[in-house]
Amino acid sequence: MIKKLLPLISLIFLAAGCMHPNLGNILMSGELPTSKYFKTVKISSIKNTKPKTKKCKSDKKGIDEMNYREAICYIQTIPEVKDYLKNYMKYEDKIRAETFNMNYSDRKGVCIDYVICAAALLSDNGYRPLALLMKNEGDKQAKHAIYTYKVKNKYGGIGNSLLTGEFETLDELVKGLNNENNHHYGYYCIVDLDEIYPEKIWIDGDKKLRWKYIHDCDWIRIE
Repeated sequence: MIKKLLPLISLIFLAAGCMHPNLGNILMSGELPTSKYFKTVKISSIKNTKPKTKKCKSDKKGIDEMNYREAICYIQTIPEVKDYLKNYMKYEDKIRAETFNMNYSDRKGVCIDYVICAAALLSDNGYRPLALLMKNEGDKQAKHAIYTYKVKNKYGGIGNSLLTGEFETLDELVKGLNNENNHHYGYYCIVDLDEIYPEKIWIDGDKKLRWKYIHDCDWIRIE
């Protein structure tokens, strides 16, 4: 069954903002992580998150002394995640597509690596691990990605791009990102990391992830 599905789900959604020249290359190591064909997340299925915080007690003096699991427990809020990405992540024009376990050591990457970090750090706080993919007219695959969430009926985003505030709709969010970063993305869709990778291997795995591009992604055109 998996072999029959492979032609439908072959790879990759990445970069600009990421702007990587080998965007269409397959990133693959390890086995195909799931036998389930995943679909685009429908906006109507995105519910408000009620953030949960449970700060862990630690005798470690800051992130540099913590392992990745301790960091997930230590960082509990959206502002803290943004602070981590600003102060500990370094943008590198090289697609890593690493699990958070792996990336926590080198702390480098492009847009999708920032998405994985943000989603992992909020994974114990009630947030759904959603990646918002964007592209331009005529593109066959996504060109950029940010982590997205919904709280109190407003959408926010976290990544390597500037994005100020929260928005009533995802259309407005993408427009805001375009305006702040001089981008011109006209389409977007959403995927759930848990639907791609079972058992949180995108957090705990020790092999690079195989990203699958959704050929039949339900791209939404910005009005």
